[in-house]
Amino acid sequence: MIILTLKSGAVYAKATITALNTDADVANAARVEITSNYAISDNMTQRNDGPPWTFTKGGVLTVASGKIFTFAAQPDIPGNYQVFAGSGAVTGLKEAKIDWWGTNTTPGSTDMSGAMSKALESGASIVIPPNTTYYFGSTVTHTGRVTVIGSGVTSRIKSDVMALRIINGSGSLIDNIDFSNVTAPYLIIRDPANWTASPTFSTTSAEIGWQPTVNDYDIWSSLTLAQQNQNIGPEINFTGNASDITVSRITGNFVNIVLESATNSVVRDCNIRGGKGYAGTIVFWNIDGQQGNSNRAINNVVRFPSYSGIAFSRNFDGQVEGNLVNNAGESGIKLWSFSANNGHWDTPDGPDVYCYNMSIVNNRTQFVWFDGFDLGSSYAQVTLRESRHMITGNKTLGNARTGMVSEGIHNTIVGNSAKNCGTFGMAFYRTDNSLISDNMMENNGLLPDTPNVWHELVLVGSGNTVTGNRIERGSVYSGAAIYEELSVSPTNYIAHNHAINASFAFADASGLHSSVLVGNHSSISPNMEFGNYLISASTPTPQESDIPAGTSYPYDAVVWTYDDVGNNLIGRVKYRNGQVRRAVVPLVYP
Repeated sequence: MIILTLKSGAVYAKATITALNTDADVANAARVEITSNYAISDNMTQRNDGPPWTFTKGGVLTVASGKIFTFAAQPDIPGNYQVFAGSGAVTGLKEAKIDWWGTNTTPGSTDMSGAMSKALESGASIVIPPNTTYYFGSTVTHTGRVTVIGSGVTSRIKSDVMALRIINGSGSLIDNIDFSNVTAPYLIIRDPANWTASPTFSTTSAEIGWQPTVNDYDIWSSLTLAQQNQNIGPEINFTGNASDITVSRITGNFVNIVLESATNSVVRDCNIRGGKGYAGTIVFWNIDGQQGNSNRAINNVVRFPSYSGIAFSRNFDGQVEGNLVNNAGESGIKLWSFSANNGHWDTPDGPDVYCYNMSIVNNRTQFVWFDGFDLGSSYAQVTLRESRHMITGNKTLGNARTGMVSEGIHNTIVGNSAKNCGTFGMAFYRTDNSLISDNMMENNGLLPDTPNVWHELVLVGSGNTVTGNRIERGSVYSGAAIYEELSVSPTNYIAHNHAINASFAFADASGLHSSVLVGNHSSISPNMEFGNYLISASTPTPQESDIPAGTSYPYDAVVWTYDDVGNNLIGRVKYRNGQVRRAVVPLVYP
């Protein structure tokens, strides 16, 4: 029944929506109630001179296939019950609830993906109330802008598959919703206190591990095909060229947030346990569409992602700030790069995938299986790139491999720290004309060093300024404080770096070197050459006399220069008390 109550108090009943919509008395109505199921067999727009329609429970509009009913005013629907049916569309709503298109009989079990699809089709902002759970048994796909807003951790969407796939969704907002899995996945569990120990396994949703990937190379071949192909958990996916997307305040388990071909978009303030996916948990993936510009990942927490916590590909002027990534199955924060041998990326017939002008500031990563920060620009450093990254104030701790990896030209790498990582503290491969200053490395290189030796800071490149870095080890073990690769004929300025229980490795066996090396301090005796100071307990002796050829002394400072033809080494030793020694080749380095 349709009940029309006039302002005069008179009450009428209408038999059809058409009869209601053509009744002149609607303009004088105080209330219109829809209490039964009514068919909409043709396109119709609600007249705009009456009150909003109220749908009581049982009041339903069934819109025929291919037809559209358009509201002129937001209806009054007091409860969470179905009010729309049929394969036709309903538009003109400002806000809507998923329940308006389907009955959520058993929350968390009843498949509401179809209802969600119809809700998005309306163009309304979808509201997920508190203390509400929806289950999506299949992916909800929608083309165009969406707005989906919840009320926090009690506004829940549960799914084992990609939950939302939005195509060309410029201006979309997904905010304040909890996404979680239904089925407990098979997890690999590693011990960050002992990365070399054999992992264990469990089928559980407990926060103790990640879904295994090919990066778990030590056990991958032993897994069943089902375990290898497993990919359980909800994903929020945007695909197709789009801009100004916001995904914020998302919580939940085994969640991935992937923006493909987006620009000027942001993922922020999320706190999620990562899923598997294909590249990472929060991903800006601009490989096959438009290049990413001004995309941002801000103040997110990501735990136990199967791949990297936060990843960017083919982006520039992006921002990665204030994020925390724990226990990642690949890297904590990653700038994607690809091999030139895969037939598409980084080849003449495909786009460059590297990132440049990225701001990576005040992030923390810890206990990840690969690198805390993998900020490369091209796979295997095939091509030296003009990257110009700003990498400052980041911290990484306890990774199985390197604390930070980066390469490129004109990077600023200042005020970062790496501690207790398995291999290098910081490794700068193919890095030119960059500033690497005031970073701290502590007790890295903890994995067994056979056949490799793990240094605290590795530098491969020229034109770099490397100053004020502090390296500290609790004891002396293999690997240098700073290792400079000489095969690239470096011309770096390396000055005033300080190492405790570690030495510097700046020169090859001949002592030849083209970099400027000044005032680097080490607390142990090796490598006193090139003007680098040793803090030593030794008493300087003797005074103002030539050093005989082949003599070794534990001096506090030594400056070497070559003669005009470059054959003979002429040196001067300067103690901290100003006493000077003269040296000639062949000198045995202390």
